Amino acid sequence: MEKIVVRKDAKIVYKFDGYTDMAQYVDAKHKRDGASATSEPSWCGGTKTVKQADAMMVSGYDDVLPTITSIRDRVRERVGSIDTTVFRAENNVYGTRLDMGSYLADSPTCFLDFYEDPDKRATRFVRVLVDTTFSAMVKAEDIKTRGAAVVALCDTLNLCGYTTEVWAVSTNGGSWRSSGDKELAVMLPVQRVGEPWDVRSAMYPLAHPSFLRRTVFGVMESMTQSEREAFGVGSGYGTVIQCRKGSLADVHCGGADIICSTHEGEIRDMVKNPVAWVLTQCKNLGVIGVDEQ
Repeated sequence: MEKIVVRKDAKIVYKFDGYTDMAQYVDAKHKRDGASATSEPSWCGGTKTVKQADAMMVSGYDDVLPTITSIRDRVRERVGSIDTTVFRAENNVYGTRLDMGSYLADSPTCFLDFYEDPDKRATRFVRVLVDTTFSAMVKAEDIKTRGAAVVALCDTLNLCGYTTEVWAVSTNGGSWRSSGDKELAVMLPVQRVGEPWDVRSAMYPLAHPSFLRRTVFGVMESMTQSEREAFGVGSGYGTVIQCRKGSLADVHCGGADIICSTHEGEIRDMVKNPVAWVLTQCKNLGVIGVDEQ
């Protein structure tokens, strides 16, 4: 784990290496009388303790798999089969097309022979930043559907020859009692470049209320006394601020191509029609030309 203090008691980044790193840190650092440990299981998606939440983060969470499958299948029906194989050409004594330069040079290999190279794909890179700082009013089922939509989006991008990187981030603001511009970013890599999806692992930070309400709260409880006072730890755990371009999380992940905010309207749109949301993101990136339906 790397703690980056951009401005004392005001702008702080916690950047974790992975699931085990974060789970071990929270298990050791959370406060036994803090909200991470004392919050009601119903508010935390069913987990009763921090240790149980940490175990779920490491071992995985699969309740959302049917939702992911449903969204993914419906998206693939719209996208269809996309051939991302690279075609390569080499000169030969025979072929389907004449290489005029070689022909004029009187070369015997004046034809072009085309072949498929399935190991070389025309790939582009897409970084996805998923804000997980939900207000208490966001329904657990909506959080699950939103996470499933993110996985379906990355699956579609991979299908179209793109490679993805995904970060889960909590972007808390300061306490209403404190003054000044406060921003806290707790960051966890969900999928690194070139890694296949481990859906069971991905779904805990992307789709389970305990990620914020036990795990991230546990991280916040490890802060210094002055930092805890600035961010209201123990009395609300800060305010919800929107993850955006140029924010701490965006800067420290390297700049996101897609930012999934926790704005109520965006969550509502994703939950209402997750297939349309996935296809719209692909259209905005220029991946596929589809209608937003």
